[in-house]
Amino acid sequence: MRCPLWWFDKTPTGRIINRTIKDQNVVDMELPDILAMTIRISSAVLGSLIVVGVITPYFFILVAVLGIFYGYWYSHSIQVCMPLQFEIHS
Repeated sequence: MRCPLWWFDKTPTGRIINRTIKDQNVVDMELPDILAMTIRISSAVLGSLIVVGVITPYFFILVAVLGIFYGYWYSHSIQVCMPLQFEIHS
């Protein structure tokens, strides 16, 4: 909680705990549904990719080439951006 220190002095402890418990209850109730939906969508996407790859075998070759190209590009861009980030934060 980002509050000034005087807020904790004026607000009763029970109200602070009640709010924290309420927020945690919302997380506990929504997290399983979100996790189940993420697993369901990921399985559907993976299944679609497998079906496309079985029907069109060249798809796997294209994905491998693009993955290698993306890995090279990503590592190169990280090497270029890291000194800039250090310069900004110094």
